[in-house]
Amino acid sequence: MREAGYSAASAKNPKNLTDSKAWPELMDTALPDSKLLTVHKKLLNHKEWRANDAGLDKAYKLKGKYAAQKVKIDDIDEIPEEELDERLAETEEIAARYRKYALPLLRAREQNQNRALCK
Repeated sequence: MREAGYSAASAKNPKNLTDSKAWPELMDTALPDSKLLTVHKKLLNHKEWRANDAGLDKAYKLKGKYAAQKVKIDDIDEIPEEELDERLAETEEIAARYRKYALPLLRAREQNQNRALCK
């Protein structure tokens, strides 16, 4: 960033740039959605797509096209035991549903892929 003329403070903290009002405009100029869509369409039919996919992924991230990921971390010592038990029960329910429904589907898909490879 320093080579591009940004201050040392901005170079040390790029969020000064990416959180600015000018950032979306810069992204629209440098990475217009029409260009991303063109590349994305080409990826759908291309055999060697990994490099383009990685570049496209980075462009989407730069433009903020992905939904924000929020992670909430609680101090476990501050959570009442009853609430911890409720959260654990919810987690166990989700894990049980995953084991019941998703795992068999994933195993079946993997077996089908292995059969296809053996042909």
